[in-house]
Amino acid sequence: MNYQQIQAHLKLHIEHQFPNLEDCYSEGYENSLNSIGEEQNPYTPGTTEHQQYSDGWWAGFYGEEPLYGTSSVAIEQTEAANAPTRIQAKAAIDSIKAKASSWKQAITYRVFALGAAAIVAIMGYQLVDLAFI
Repeated sequence: MNYQQIQAHLKLHIEHQFPNLEDCYSEGYENSLNSIGEEQNPYTPGTTEHQQYSDGWWAGFYGEEPLYGTSSVAIEQTEAANAPTRIQAKAAIDSIKAKASSWKQAITYRVFALGAAAIVAIMGYQLVDLAFI
């Protein structure tokens, strides 16, 4: 082996043993965009690499901008692939909000109707009471 081969081998070994934290973050970010679960984190729990992967995963999950430069091509591809899913999720959330809004209106109407009925009953009682005095 010559010097360049040894140097390349050592560099590969060091990169494998001590991954770049930016790469860990980017890997987590891209895996989140690809709908790969956080439990697929390949790094040992409690390490800095594990934390960086998790930070990247959650940033991708919430659609935040990545802290470090990630492959914009990979991000665009995954966003394009996830676009229908995000549209469906937004439609479901809008439907839930509409149902909640109509539910609130129904409760408000019933409260006012019950209040009006109570007022009519009290007024009727007062009229009957006055008639028999």
